[in-house]
Formats: sequence, C-alpha cells, structure tokens
Amino acid sequence: MSRRVAVVITSFPVLRSAALMVTLAATLLVSCAHAPGALVPPAGQSSASDSLSLTTAHPRTVLRWQTETESNTFAYYVYRSEKPDADLVCINTETPVHAAGTSTTPAKYVYFDLAVEPGKVYYYKLQSKDLDGTTEWIVGADKPVKGTAKPLTEAELNEIRTKGQAYREETR
Repeated sequence: MSRRVAVVITSFPVLRSAALMVTLAATLLVSCAHAPGALVPPAGQSSASDSLSLTTAHPRTVLRWQTETESNTFAYYVYRSEKPDADLVCINTETPVHAAGTSTTPAKYVYFDLAVEPGKVYYYKLQSKDLDGTTEWIVGADKPVKGTAKPLTEAELNEIRTKGQAYREETR
C-alpha cells in the first residue's frame, strides 16, 4: 500500500518535496497500540485543549500535513522525544488525529503540541495506522524532524478555540 503525503510542519525545517511516498516501518520504537475500534473523541474535539487556559504566551509546536489520497486509514499518531537519537514516545495515544478512511479527496491535518517548554527543541515522527492495524512512518521515518517550541500566535489561538488541538479538514 502507498499513500501520497505532502508535509508542512510549522517551526520545523521546511521539507522541500511537494509530496513524499511513505515507507513502511519494520519496527516501532514505542507502540501506540490503540485499537481502531476504540472510543475516542473525534478530531477537533480534543478535551486536552479545553482544559488548558491558553494565551498567546503559551508555547507550542505545530505539525501540519496534507494527504492527497488515503486508503483504509484509521488515524495518525505523533511521537516525540527531547533528543534526536532517543526513543520517541507517542503523545496522542488516547486522542489520535482521526483520518479520512478511504478517500481520493485531499485532506489537511493539524496537531498542536501544547505540552512543550518555551524555546526547547523537540524531535517528532508521524505515524499512520490503518483499520487493519498496519502502521507506517509518514514523517521522520529515517530521522525525526526537529521543532522548537514557540509562543502561540493570535491566529493559532483562534484556530485551537474553533477547531481544536488536532483536526482534519477536506481541501476541496
């Protein structure tokens, strides 16, 4: 199976490729063993951002990615570490970013990592999980992507308040 993914990650080095082919990860550093049928809030309805008193001073890193097509995709999981060569930990096991399933319509995804310290550097990988349990690294497969925590902008603050900490939208 292959999935075409265009990636733009705010506050990370810009990836020059307009689209990248995902590669199958042979092993996982840390498993996000979250059953596809489990009950979790839909994307955009994360309770994590509801419980935070957010201001433009609140630190964040932002992952933004776009899929061109999806096939049998359940959700996306974000992995993070504080060192480039350390084991990564899934930071959204309980609230994955829900995927479109099977679709030929491009979709944009956003994940705000709000559990960061200002100015601190973090390393990320992004993993997709299909309905049959198959997983693939779609960002950072060979090397985690680096991001530095920066304050939320007013636009991002409004984005989180209206759409949630993590969400999907079709790009028609």
